[in-house]
Amino acid sequence: MPRKNSSALDLTLVDRRNFHLFQPLLYQVATGSLSPGEISAPLRGVLSKQKNALVLLGEAGDIDPDARRVKLRDGAILDYDSLIVATGSKTSYYGKDEWREAAPSLKTVEEATVIRHKILSAFEWAERSATAAEAREWLTFVIVGAGATGLELAGALAEIANETLKDDFRRINPKDAHIILMEGGDRVLAAYPPDLSEKAEKLVTRLGVQVMKGVMATCIDNTGVTYKRGDATEKLAAKTVIWSGGVMTTTFGRKLAERTKAETDRSGRIKVRPDLTIPNYPEIFVVGDLAAKLFAPVCKARKICRRSIISTRATWPSSAALPPWPTSSVCTSGGCPLGSFGCSFTSCTLSSSRVASSSLSNGDSSI
Repeated sequence: MPRKNSSALDLTLVDRRNFHLFQPLLYQVATGSLSPGEISAPLRGVLSKQKNALVLLGEAGDIDPDARRVKLRDGAILDYDSLIVATGSKTSYYGKDEWREAAPSLKTVEEATVIRHKILSAFEWAERSATAAEAREWLTFVIVGAGATGLELAGALAEIANETLKDDFRRINPKDAHIILMEGGDRVLAAYPPDLSEKAEKLVTRLGVQVMKGVMATCIDNTGVTYKRGDATEKLAAKTVIWSGGVMTTTFGRKLAERTKAETDRSGRIKVRPDLTIPNYPEIFVVGDLAAKLFAPVCKARKICRRSIISTRATWPSSAALPPWPTSSVCTSGGCPLGSFGCSFTSCTLSSSRVASSSLSNGDSSI
């Protein structure tokens, strides 16, 4: 947030947690490969040399975009000149929040440690089982949702059973673990091209994972998963169920869309312009999982180019019209088509890159 009437730039980072969490590696915490401290870092430590950066512990609750003012849940008010919203997404149980207790999701460190406990405890209880049927229930692991998180969890869990624990037990064989990946659609990784989905499915299948497609969970409890396949309803007995079935926008993300009258997709993500701003609000940037999957050209040359573009756009006078977004994809002798946004290279190409993968950092609950 720039300080008004001053050439200095004041940056305020607000987060409901005082540490940065690298969520893509949460599955490794959940499967015991990494500790929480290896994928997180204190925000103040990260920004300790950034003397113009202020870190505040809090959670955004509301916004007045016309007054350029954010209200935190504790009532505090923050004024801004420019605002970057990176509140990420949260787990969606599609209205079945009662499933959360039996089938934890993987969005936070706390959830990752809960899942790790469930997985490792399952092998321990299987070792103590009085019957083969009881041991089989403890050694059955069901992951609901075959997106990226589901695939990663299934693969890591298969490695635990086949390699990490293979010699650690006497009454059971960890290799007998039955790992099931359930998906309601007709392929895994539905957001990716079909050829990549096929490769991913073959990879986890080779690890011993059973992929069930075209099935919809109808009930999840401590005894397992009830699901529908076509008109038939079946029950899968399992002591360990993990949810990776979907996400939705955060509460503040919905409030931001409401206040700015921004268009959203069906999961609530905000449709932004190619420069990541909300239409009619050029001072509000939306990045990360909160931004809808629009595509925009991104320079493939160097980081300095991207930084120049972001810096130029962030400091663009609010009263001045933005230059048109480039349509050319190759730099010419006259310069880069992104030149009006700050790029000065003359020999590079542009790639069509997802806006949600912007080089701006993304936190689960930051603004």
